[in-house]
Amino acid sequence: MLPSQSYSTQTQVRSTKQAFGSLVDSMIYIQRTRELERKIEETTEQGEQKLIALETFKVDISDNVSKLKQILGEARTNELAKQIVGFSSTAVDQMKQKLNLEIQSQISLLESDCKSEKTKAVKSLEAFLSTSPLPIIDRAIEVNLQDASYASKVRYRCLDNIEYEFALDTRYNPFFKAQCLVGTLDRTLRVPVALGKSWLKREPVPDIRSIEQFLIKRVEATETSLIVRCADQDEQSEVKIVYTRNGDHLSLSVFYTANGATVDITSEPGLNAHLNSDSFMRMMERIWLATNDLEKRRITITKLLFENHSLLENLDSKEFFLKCWEDISESVKQTMRLSSEKRVSFDETLDRPYVKERLKALGPDAVQIAELIAVEL
Repeated sequence: MLPSQSYSTQTQVRSTKQAFGSLVDSMIYIQRTRELERKIEETTEQGEQKLIALETFKVDISDNVSKLKQILGEARTNELAKQIVGFSSTAVDQMKQKLNLEIQSQISLLESDCKSEKTKAVKSLEAFLSTSPLPIIDRAIEVNLQDASYASKVRYRCLDNIEYEFALDTRYNPFFKAQCLVGTLDRTLRVPVALGKSWLKREPVPDIRSIEQFLIKRVEATETSLIVRCADQDEQSEVKIVYTRNGDHLSLSVFYTANGATVDITSEPGLNAHLNSDSFMRMMERIWLATNDLEKRRITITKLLFENHSLLENLDSKEFFLKCWEDISESVKQTMRLSSEKRVSFDETLDRPYVKERLKALGPDAVQIAELIAVEL
């Protein structure tokens, strides 16, 4: 095997093993979350029953005292009744208060454990999705200036109506770690915004505006297009740049907006003639590279949709997890074959005994998964 092939194989195996392990872990943590939710419900119901029993006991004491009054007479039992009812009521109320604190303490501990398991489930799902195991239809990165700093996210749309988003860390990006002026990238950029007459020349004279002090406000990048919006710092005017690249074909469109009116500079021959398109394209290439580089710094998953339903809150869709297993099943089977042929290092192996052992932890949920990846439990 050639060195490049060996490296590619090791990378594939490593990625598949992470995807497999993370997906199993996520399902295990979700099972534990559901078990803890059931315990919380049971503890709550049992606690309510105990509190009701104590209240019923207090009422029964009062009823029995009333019956005693009828038998012995109120005059003989009045003082005794007051003592019995008063003492028993106080004792029962104290017991209810103590019991209620115990119940709330138990529920609080269960809720804390439940939250922890759910967090681990989400983190495991993040680790799974970070390997890009699902067939991606399109991918888009957004960068927005918010309160003097940039917030960024990447959105993936996949087959089977799956969509998810990751927040991205901009702190280490050369352009987006702080407010970025267009002049930081190119101080020479100008836009012709209108044509006017001159006493000295017959041809129209362009009104040229510098955008050196314009702030980059928003960036949207896909596989084939980049849209950048920048504005002067008092928000009076804006420049929108649309750059597309499809194979060897390049396209640039520049729009200028001021006072509610928008000028399509590149579609106006008189204006476009005075636009330095090459400089704009070079700047857009630099922004595109910096934007794509953000994808390496994923922070946390912020959205997960399956068939337009959000899953992050409850993570309760078995259909979603089944789709995930269907999508990685061929990779898992191929990796198990490579492992059996000793074509990967021991640390990265994903052999059948390992797979079977991990799946067993899922209980009945493992049966359908084992069928997909051709493993006998």
